[in-house]
Amino acid sequence: MITLARDGMRNDLERIWRLCFPSDSLEYVKFFFDNRYNPNKCIVYVDEEVGRPVAMIHLFDANITEDYDIVPVHYLYAAATRPDHQGRGYMGKLLRAAQQFAKARGVRYTVLAPGSYSLMKFYEKHKYYRCFKNRVINMSRGEMEIISDWKSHRGEGKNVTSKFTDKEIFTIRRECLIDREGYISWSYQAVSYAMRVHEVSGGSVLAVITNTDADYAFCEQEEETVRISEFVGTEGNSKKLVRVILDKYPSAERFSIRVPTSNVFFSAYGDVEVSAMIRSAEDRQPTALLTLTENHFPYMGLPLD
Repeated sequence: MITLARDGMRNDLERIWRLCFPSDSLEYVKFFFDNRYNPNKCIVYVDEEVGRPVAMIHLFDANITEDYDIVPVHYLYAAATRPDHQGRGYMGKLLRAAQQFAKARGVRYTVLAPGSYSLMKFYEKHKYYRCFKNRVINMSRGEMEIISDWKSHRGEGKNVTSKFTDKEIFTIRRECLIDREGYISWSYQAVSYAMRVHEVSGGSVLAVITNTDADYAFCEQEEETVRISEFVGTEGNSKKLVRVILDKYPSAERFSIRVPTSNVFFSAYGDVEVSAMIRSAEDRQPTALLTLTENHFPYMGLPLD
């Protein structure tokens, strides 16, 4: 049976999460259910024999720029089926329910970010198209020092980082990306949550904000590698922000960076890769979005991954 989540299901949904995403910390899971979970935006498959949910999809509101218009989308997150119930077609049924849910509410698209190539192939079978792209860069510490002139400004990064608010990060993101076709825009509340949950997971949000330019980066260190899940801003402050990152993580030797394809500072580095997929609530091919190129490749960012 497919239904929206109900009171009393939270413990079962947390259990599904922990079974399917074992690398997520207990703090992360608790933070999500305390701050972002909405039973009215969570579709579940209930095993009627035991009377408990065994599969789930959470839906978040967002918008996308299409043909210079702003249209609503649902972002599908933490789609998961308990391991002991996988292979029975439950997720396919939930995906169809998510489409019906979106269509009934006037939402034009559903979007999602698969965690692997095999999942991408799975979603293609359910009418999702590869759409959103990032530029992905992998650099050594030495390379980061060279492109940012770090040696000429040694130690500067410790004192450059600005004090900033959630609203300033939201504003930077909107102003840098809103004019691009295929851009997924999140509400202020969603951006604020992304910042908080990133910090709960041990990451940092770093920013350099001046009178004329502003950049920010979501960073998290894993052993000797710093993963920068989003680096957004204007070209003028990018070198400064890279120096901030280098000084924040002195033990890091490798940097894995995701930026919009429109990013100028990193445009000569890395490769463009598919990051997320889209499906029309009307099940038509979203041709206009799929044929965008280069700097206007559709961009999601902040997918809570």
